[in-house]
Amino acid sequence: MSELSEELLLGVALRGVAERYALAADIGDGDLFAAQFTQDGVLESPRGLFKGHASLVTVPNLLRERYAETFHAVHNQVVHPAGEGTRAITYCIARHFWRGEVDDLLCYEMTIRYLDQFAREMGQWRLSQRKLIVLGTRTFPMEAAASFAPQG
Repeated sequence: MSELSEELLLGVALRGVAERYALAADIGDGDLFAAQFTQDGVLESPRGLFKGHASLVTVPNLLRERYAETFHAVHNQVVHPAGEGTRAITYCIARHFWRGEVDDLLCYEMTIRYLDQFAREMGQWRLSQRKLIVLGTRTFPMEAAASFAPQG
């Protein structure tokens, strides 16, 4: 396999990890969320430090307790191949919806960048460390196009 083919396959694999992370956060699936990390993986965020699967599995539920719905969009990802210690910078927009005091729908939007480190574990690429960097936030009213039904 050519070097270019290997680099393309690596990019697809790492983007898949980022997309499954976003999906797991949005559907409230703690097991899927934790599975994107190595057994001793670490998520560093403004809300806390989560180390290992027992801690990481709680993150989607924390989002569900705070918000009616979330929407995480993965934009571009810049991969820096380095063998078993591959790094990437992943750009995202995260939207968090909740009902205000008069039942109005509000959105807390974060423009974020993840500093990612990946490792191969059991033949799969997984996050060994993910640091969430918040570049900017805003809160604004929204109009709901669909009902916000509980997940599960």
